[in-house]
Amino acid sequence: MCSSDLDLELWEGTLREYLPMVQEDHTLTDASHARLWRMIETAGVKFDDKDERKEHPEYSFFSPELFGINDTLASVMEYFKAAAAGSDVSRRILLLYGPTSSGKSQFAILLKEGLEKFSRTKAGRIFALKDCPMHENPLNAIPKAAREQLKHQHGINIEGDLCPRCAYRLKTEYNDDFMALPVKRIFMSEANRIGIGTFQPADPKSQNQSELTGSV
Repeated sequence: MCSSDLDLELWEGTLREYLPMVQEDHTLTDASHARLWRMIETAGVKFDDKDERKEHPEYSFFSPELFGINDTLASVMEYFKAAAAGSDVSRRILLLYGPTSSGKSQFAILLKEGLEKFSRTKAGRIFALKDCPMHENPLNAIPKAAREQLKHQHGINIEGDLCPRCAYRLKTEYNDDFMALPVKRIFMSEANRIGIGTFQPADPKSQNQSELTGSV
């Protein structure tokens, strides 16, 4: 990604103003796997001239930090590709297992740093409900009765429900007018725990469970 790809324009509005943007650009509704897959694929995929079946792709996103593990990376990318397509694979946890210095930590670092940069481009824009502690998808506020119409007319598939806090605000502050809910653009940040979470294992007897499960 070059500096010219950067798009740091801030945006705030209501769900009523945000919905036409989604109808125009369906990538705004990408779930995490689809966003990761699109980020990596956008960086470029190369094939050796001798690889006529294109079974051994080389992903530019990981070069030159990771090398010599193209087959392993290809297997992981198959996981992301299947999950991005909406298969049940998306419900599985990706476990990186291997010897020391095999690139596991670097792989995770590259994904996290890549997502932070990607969210600062036009292609990687992300929007969330303003003041939501979960930074959740604004479309989660749309009632299920209206979702089928959006899917049929515009091809927009919505999965997920509002967190308890946003559901309470919708009812008490906005009188159930979900189209009036405020929406804003966000930028992924590991340091601020926006879109990227980290967890350091510790003694299970003293570990705070809320670090994994969150709290209301």
